[in-house]
Formats: sequence, structure tokens, C-alpha cells
Amino acid sequence: MSSFFEFQPLIYWNSSQEWEIIENTSSCYVIGRSGTGKTTTILFKMLGIERAWKQSPDMWDRPRQIFVTKSRVLSTKVEEYFSQLMLSHNAASYSPEELQAMEVNLGREMEFIDLDDIDQWRPDLPRKFSELTDENFPLFITYDQVCGL
Repeated sequence: MSSFFEFQPLIYWNSSQEWEIIENTSSCYVIGRSGTGKTTTILFKMLGIERAWKQSPDMWDRPRQIFVTKSRVLSTKVEEYFSQLMLSHNAASYSPEELQAMEVNLGREMEFIDLDDIDQWRPDLPRKFSELTDENFPLFITYDQVCGL
């Protein structure tokens, strides 16, 4: 089976259902028990869509992808992982000079704070959903924040 996004992540997939979700070209709601691979599957689906758009941005509008979860911590961690994977993918096309110029702090750890206790977790977001712009996407957000927009 050929992948819509020509993307083969270096992880083991437990089922063809995960590939079905990744290769599905429409929106997805993924529901399941903890530890079933929902987050990983959606993350790689989002990466594939973002990469496809970046390869041919003139073919369609920027995809407005939203990752919604209950946990602020999970939302933040998934966004960081997404950014790292996109950076890694982009770095493959960099010259040695560009790679040397990149300053990547690999040892950086997120502070151990409870993000659920912070009132203004995402002050960069507008107050209304209709005011979101392309620069806000892909968007990693909690269900409570979606309801508040």
C-alpha cells in the first residue's frame, strides 16, 4: 500500500488501523483507551499533511490542523515533539554550513510546573475562533480552550 504522504516513520505500527488514520485525507477523531497509540498516530498524520503542504504550498491553502486534548501538559509536549520532528525533516535539506549555524539546545528540559494551574496558558491566541490566522496552525490546544474561543 503506498502512502498518500510518502512518509514512513521509524516506529513500529501495531495495526493497519493506525495507517488508515495516518493516510486518511479528511479530519479524524481518534478515541481509545490509554496507551493505544492515538497521540502518535494523529501526530504522524499531522506531520504528513504539513510536509505535503510545505512541498507544494501553491497547490492548496495552508492546512488548519488542530490537535485537541484534555491535558495542557500533553498538548505542550505534543507541540514540542511536532516542532522537533519538522525541524529534523527540514534539516535533511540543509547544507553543512546551515547545520553548523543552527543552535539546537538538546539538553533543554521543560520546567516542572503544572500547566493546568496557569490561567493564561496561551496568551498568543485570539479570543475568538474566527480570528485565528494561518500563523496559529498547526494548533495544539486543550478542549477547554476550544470551548473558550
